[in-house]
Amino acid sequence: MAKDNKTIETEKTSIFYIILVKRDGVKKFISKDYLSCFPCTVLLNKAKRFYTEQKAQNFIDNKLTSCNDIEVIKPIKVESTLKLC
Repeated sequence: MAKDNKTIETEKTSIFYIILVKRDGVKKFISKDYLSCFPCTVLLNKAKRFYTEQKAQNFIDNKLTSCNDIEVIKPIKVESTLKLC
């Protein structure tokens, strides 16, 4: 983590949550490009991110309960680290 504006940041770790669902018998993630029909994706970098587990759970409770073709499995914690080599 950069300490001031003269020190370059060489490593960054991000923690976020994504929602794992089952659609047509296949495990997928809720896409960040969802519209009213909530498309799903198998690509982690295309998954909708939530910065707390509670926000992911609120999305499930408020948006996904009316979708009959999607079975919500659970929110998943993801830790991503980028390093400058």
